[in-house]
Amino acid sequence: MVYFAMVYGLLTIIGGMVGYFVAGSIISIISGSISGILILLGAKALLKKQNYGYFIILGLSGLLGSFFGFKFFASFSPMPDGLMLLLSAITFVGFLLQKPQLLQKAS
Repeated sequence: MVYFAMVYGLLTIIGGMVGYFVAGSIISIISGSISGILILLGAKALLKKQNYGYFIILGLSGLLGSFFGFKFFASFSPMPDGLMLLLSAITFVGFLLQKPQLLQKAS
């Protein structure tokens, strides 16, 4: 699941860049970059057996899932809202289910 989080972080950064280049949205590149970098740092922390990485990834995937879920159900736009909602939900649920194993490995 940690490697999936790395892909999720990279896709978040790429999505912010696409939002900037396609729509000229400075907010997209800033928020996508910050969120993606924090997710990557959380994954790196988990690889180093540091528990706080779990909470960073879980929190950000929950926040991003809520944000893109609200946007998706307001517009029913599959890109980028639907895709990010799906990726965020997979990450959030996957990390919720992995919690005991992740925290036990870090001990």
